[in-house]
Amino acid sequence: MLEEAVESRERSAERSERSERSGAELSSVSINEPESRAVKRVVGNPGRAVEPEVISIARWRRFSAEYKLRILKEADQCRDSLQIGLLLLQEGLYSHHLYRWRQWRNELSKKKDGGREMTG
Repeated sequence: MLEEAVESRERSAERSERSERSGAELSSVSINEPESRAVKRVVGNPGRAVEPEVISIARWRRFSAEYKLRILKEADQCRDSLQIGLLLLQEGLYSHHLYRWRQWRNELSKKKDGGREMTG
């Protein structure tokens, strides 16, 4: 038991020594701190926390009608789900975007002349 503790301390000392030599900017999080309170520390300034970059106001992304129709056209040309997944990944979209936009496109196709329902 005592030997394991000594070995563990030696390994952690070696890791910290290696990170200092490699010029790493951040050290590892202390094991004794709970995860919710764990903060990465700057090696050069012990005790100083790194400030996370946070956007102060969250905003929904808005997509133009032309963009939606272009993406739907490209998705319709895809031959399998892997191609659709790649398209979504490249555009930074999710499958629910396609689902909602297809509903929106179907509603548009049913309407004519300023939003009045088509007859016949």
